Amino acid sequence: FPSHDILYFGSSTSNYPVVEIVQSNLIEASTQAILSMMNSYTQEGYEGIVVRHPYSIYVRKRSPFIMKFKPKKEDIYRIEGYKQLVDKNGNNDIPIPFFVF
Repeated sequence: FPSHDILYFGSSTSNYPVVEIVQSNLIEASTQAILSMMNSYTQEGYEGIVVRHPYSIYVRKRSPFIMKFKPKKEDIYRIEGYKQLVDKNGNNDIPIPFFVF
């Protein structure tokens, strides 16, 4: 599978992001090879990798031939309080609270 990533960086001279295209690599179609490639890219500071089937074509929707791999990150936060959500009509019966960290 080719693995690649496209990174977006803000630019001080423009309001538009700068796109950096990272070199594609052909890797073995195994979980171990994919995770190894993901780990090497994340150690270089990238967010993860995108793995696509070598014969897939681009489609403008989710494709079973393209997968994104990013490491799962965890952290612990203390909740300072919460506020009840209110919809555009002023109803506050939305069951999801808004947490303040």
